[in-house]
Amino acid sequence: MLGKTVIFLGKDFVDQLRRFVAILGKPKLDIFSDLDPTTAQGLARVFKDIPDREKVDWKFLFPKVNNMTSLGQ
Repeated sequence: MLGKTVIFLGKDFVDQLRRFVAILGKPKLDIFSDLDPTTAQGLARVFKDIPDREKVDWKFLFPKVNNMTSLGQ
């Protein structure tokens, strides 16, 4: 609730994933290896079409927050 707005709200699930990647960076595709093969392949296809991005520093997104330890920083 730091920014009092939804960060990953999207028009559909692909748009939501694009917004996820824009903030958190693109995940490595091996994180899907524990999922069932059909789901893993589908997610890999979707993420393949999303450009690579570096994660955004939380301090940039929430400059007024003093204690970043609650955000995993």
